[in-house]
Amino acid sequence: EENKKITYKINVIGSLNLLKACNMYGIEHFIFISSSHVYKIPENYGVSINVNYKKEPQDYYGQSKLEAEKILLKKNKIKKITIARVFSVLSEYGDISLLKNLNIRANNFDYSEIQGFANIRDFLPAYAIIKKILKILYLTNKPKIINICSGNPTRIIDLAIKIFKNKNCNINLLLENNDISKKKYNKVVGKRFIAI
Repeated sequence: EENKKITYKINVIGSLNLLKACNMYGIEHFIFISSSHVYKIPENYGVSINVNYKKEPQDYYGQSKLEAEKILLKKNKIKKITIARVFSVLSEYGDISLLKNLNIRANNFDYSEIQGFANIRDFLPAYAIIKKILKILYLTNKPKIINICSGNPTRIIDLAIKIFKNKNCNINLLLENNDISKKKYNKVVGKRFIAI
């Protein structure tokens, strides 16, 4: 969001450059890693997002991913192209990693309110996402679009509790500052049409 030029350069121009290279060298299978950010955030908390769910990105990252998807589906000579929309990645790497942030808080006995603690997400560890992407390569009938997700709702506060417990922190203090009963939450949980 801070640098839209770089976001566009990576997500749109970068994807087109990969596509050109694939076309030049006769690559037959291409998997584009997209994001659940292309979908509209559901207003009804009971909705699981399938691949036909309304596309209405809420941020520039999602907009750029959706633009790249549209271009890739139109302009290519590749026989099989799959768009894999990844939901929430659980990883300890990266500056904005949720796991990294929660571990730092627990290490510092920081019980202050966690931003978005009541939100429900569809989390998968990075290694599980990579395994699913690799499995797509071996599918005989590759889908045009697939959601890479667990299909299981997880609250951010539940992740925090697990991490804080492992660090022998006071869970009651954490819950006092992150009172789930006082917060409205939004839910972004995926639904897959094929099991991989």
